[in-house]
Amino acid sequence: MFRNSEVGTIESEYLIVHSPVSPQAVLSRSRAVKGKGLRDSDMAVLGRLSGLEALDLSGCSDVTDAGLGHLDGMHSLKRLVLSACGQIGDEGLSILASLVTLEVIDLSHCDRVSDVGVFQVSQLPRLRSLRLDWCYAVTDEGLVALGRSRALESVSLWSCEEITDTGVAKLAEAPELRVIDLPEFAAITDRGVAALARNASKLQELRMANLDEVSDAGLLALTERRSLEQLVVSHCPQISDEGIYALRALPNLRKVVVNACPRVTLGGIETLRRAAPRAQIELS
Repeated sequence: MFRNSEVGTIESEYLIVHSPVSPQAVLSRSRAVKGKGLRDSDMAVLGRLSGLEALDLSGCSDVTDAGLGHLDGMHSLKRLVLSACGQIGDEGLSILASLVTLEVIDLSHCDRVSDVGVFQVSQLPRLRSLRLDWCYAVTDEGLVALGRSRALESVSLWSCEEITDTGVAKLAEAPELRVIDLPEFAAITDRGVAALARNASKLQELRMANLDEVSDAGLLALTERRSLEQLVVSHCPQISDEGIYALRALPNLRKVVVNACPRVTLGGIETLRRAAPRAQIELS
């Protein structure tokens, strides 16, 4: 959302490897590897890098669940990016359950991942950040599992359209949850937003987009979550100047971005700017 992705914090240190990966690559002392066009056979070579801390396989569409099995000896791995690895599914994620050092996982565009796979990764004791963008098979059941995670701080659910208020309320029970990107076009209403405000006691950042049933009442409920610092509201037709002005009650508010909400006017934005002068308020 606003923060730089945790997955990319050491991007400048990544060793870029292409298929076929030479066995000599396992002699590298690099703690971070980014693969380009890798296959399962390459994963067998990378699996020998037992000291690896970060592995980016984004776009490696030929890597399958079987290839992911070669990671089972990477007991120092903290960050794993599988974005757009379209052949990775629940079976592959079951292998990750043994990698208890994992803290950051990106499963964006892995549309074979379902609630079963989400349950597997939710068991990781150090998991802090999880991206499930465009994982269309993830439902409320997956969020029930994530709500039990003791370390989870950040979740992105962009386009997980099967999620409802029920799942959001369960996710909010994760005790360390700070950052949430809610799914667009989902059946999420003011009740789900109110559950976040009520139960996500450490919530700092929230993004909501294309949620037709979220209104000013939802924003008013959010003002009870005093820890909230940053909010993005986009294409939410029921939100108006009244709801935006209510945000002035948030003592830690630092940034608000409003995009394509037809009932929010420049005058409403200016009113909030005057009421919350320390915050950055944007209308686009």
